[in-house]
Amino acid sequence: MAAQPVKDSTSPVNTAPNFGIVWIYFSQKGKAEEDAKAFFAHYKKTKWKSKRGKPVRNWKAAANNWIWEHRKKAPFTIAEKLCGKTPPK
Repeated sequence: MAAQPVKDSTSPVNTAPNFGIVWIYFSQKGKAEEDAKAFFAHYKKTKWKSKRGKPVRNWKAAANNWIWEHRKKAPFTIAEKLCGKTPPK
């Protein structure tokens, strides 16, 4: 008989946040309100599903990925190039 997973009743899975919570999270990360609006609108449109069609289980992880994927990619400085860093793809 396999053990059943224990569900924590204090943190429901697949709970979509409201925009106010998303905006607070983005502002704590130093991001603009427009970024929070774009993230929230995208996931609201997809009904909080990932690119693969699965429900978003952790919206903060999705937000961190969004922030990373939508960052401004500045070119490397000469010092960074001399240290052997490769340019971002």
